[in-house]
Amino acid sequence: MNTFPSSKMPGAVILLIFFSLNCGQKVNNNLKKEVEYFEGIITYKILYRNNKDADLYGDTMKLYYSKGNLLKEYNGTSPKGLRQEIFFGSTNKYYMRIGTVDSLYSYDITKNDIVLISEKHLKNDTSILGYACDKIEFNQLHSPSPYFYVYSSYSFSDSVLKVDKKYFKDWTYGSFNKFINEAGSFFLRFQTGIQYYSEKNLVTKIFEAVQIEEKPIDPAMFRIDTTRVTKFKP
Repeated sequence: MNTFPSSKMPGAVILLIFFSLNCGQKVNNNLKKEVEYFEGIITYKILYRNNKDADLYGDTMKLYYSKGNLLKEYNGTSPKGLRQEIFFGSTNKYYMRIGTVDSLYSYDITKNDIVLISEKHLKNDTSILGYACDKIEFNQLHSPSPYFYVYSSYSFSDSVLKVDKKYFKDWTYGSFNKFINEAGSFFLRFQTGIQYYSEKNLVTKIFEAVQIEEKPIDPAMFRIDTTRVTKFKP
């Protein structure tokens, strides 16, 4: 069997190796570009613990998502309840529709009054809709006054509900950008609990996915009347 010393390797062999490496690099780059991001509707059931907000939010939330635009719809029965949340990833604009009026309330989600105290990532924590899920937990403190603790956890799978992280990089409120940056996908379960200084128990809401529909979303769903927008005052 003939071998070639590296210092005398024929030019044709060198070109072949270079071509193979270059092709391999192009294949890898193409694979990276072929990530299929989620577009469609996620339906969540809403559960409550030590929480009297069921009338405000209802028992179901539908999340519509397309190319950085997000719409959440709630089915609460209270005339003062939250009806919709709307987010535009290209501008980081966030709006809420509350009660029976048509006005929209804007809120600056790039401003974060919640201080992250600690976070934890748990592998293979649970299974939801047949998907093995990791969980990311955040322990936070709302500051300044009123002071209260906020516990949030996100269960997600790396094989479903993929989203482009760039749309959420400035959603700092509640450390949502940290979750998306690490998970790269929407949550299959979101649990949030608040503990006020005068209370012993967490006031908790849980959103758990019960159905996923991958389908094109009509862009008209995300249109708003900017003349009816006012700044939200907590």
